[in-house]
Amino acid sequence: MHRPQFKALMKFLREGDVLYITRLDRLARSTRDLLNIKNELEQRKVGLVVIEQNIDTVTSTGKLLFGVLALFAEFEHDLRKENQREGIQLAKQRGSKLGRKKSCTEEQIEEIKKLRFEGKEIKELMKQYKISKSSIYRILGPAASTTSKDYTFGNKTPILEL
Repeated sequence: MHRPQFKALMKFLREGDVLYITRLDRLARSTRDLLNIKNELEQRKVGLVVIEQNIDTVTSTGKLLFGVLALFAEFEHDLRKENQREGIQLAKQRGSKLGRKKSCTEEQIEEIKKLRFEGKEIKELMKQYKISKSSIYRILGPAASTTSKDYTFGNKTPILEL
């Protein structure tokens, strides 16, 4: 629950304040978290109003509705995650390629490794291939700082022994 803005908000709230949110799922991802937040707000005598569901936790009816809708919000969140997983599985079965397109071809990757092994600077490789520093290091992997005699490029034999 690393949410710096939420923590700042909670620190800012004072007794008698009312926290307005658009929907319950914007406040927390699970019923437990939602109820913990609601309890903390109650202890600090801070009201909570959920605009889209028309819930006001200051009233008894609002408290009841809050609890019921909190359960539905978590249920809906779980359904979305399940549907997403199923969609990803179907896409894989159809042969769809998921994720970002690779920034370099296999040939370029081999060239980058070779050039770096020969001493070319990271900055120069970044400019030449128009990719970020993190991409260069990801391509080079653990071999980025190796001085091993068995350093290879892909499945090829070493080009230079140290």
